[in-house]
Amino acid sequence: MYRHSPLSLLAVAGLLLLSSACSKNNEKEEVLPELGLCKPVSLSSRLNYNSASGEYTYTTSGGGKISISLSSTIKIGHRDYEGFGIELWGTLTTSGGIKLSGNHENLNGKHLKDRLGNRRTIVFPDGAKLTIVTKGPADEIISFSIYDVAESHHINFGCNTVEYSGQSAFVAKSLDDAEADGETATFELTATGLLLYNIYHEDEPGNKVYERVMLGELSRSQPNMVNDYFDDPRLGHT
Repeated sequence: MYRHSPLSLLAVAGLLLLSSACSKNNEKEEVLPELGLCKPVSLSSRLNYNSASGEYTYTTSGGGKISISLSSTIKIGHRDYEGFGIELWGTLTTSGGIKLSGNHENLNGKHLKDRLGNRRTIVFPDGAKLTIVTKGPADEIISFSIYDVAESHHINFGCNTVEYSGQSAFVAKSLDDAEADGETATFELTATGLLLYNIYHEDEPGNKVYERVMLGELSRSQPNMVNDYFDDPRLGHT
């Protein structure tokens, strides 16, 4: 029978300790990106930018579609429901030119409501999130962030700069946890159509106040009909 010598056991123990130390060092080397400095990084994975149209596009891991035009509209769709679309639209003229506010919210062309507060988040059925930060309820967009499992992206709208774009579960969770979602909605694909509703407000990171508020509904059998369930007191037509 082969027996390990004390020296060989010490060597193995040393290798294990070295491996553990290297692993810990690698974890420590992963740092959070500095946001708000307009330092550009390369786009990665499923985030794309068309410089000719000024449009960012992204497809979530579960088939959600995001299209963001810097001077026009944010559009949200899904591969499993062709013809469905949430539009966050609206612009304003500033000293820096025409800026996207995205404060008006449509479902398939029907104006349901306007944004409440200065943050708006849409959660996709697969759990991916789009969080928009603005200067005010009807003011220009400052930034938007996408969180999708271990993948995350952050775009500074003020300087049109991608400040982070990568795949790191540590970075994605840390940035998501540190950013309040504000008014948050999700949409549910059903056998007959689609439901759109708010699920919570988060004005401070980690402090979610849950309340389900129906916003709108679509029916696959009646593609031109939108049921509007939200009465926005600021708007006479909702």
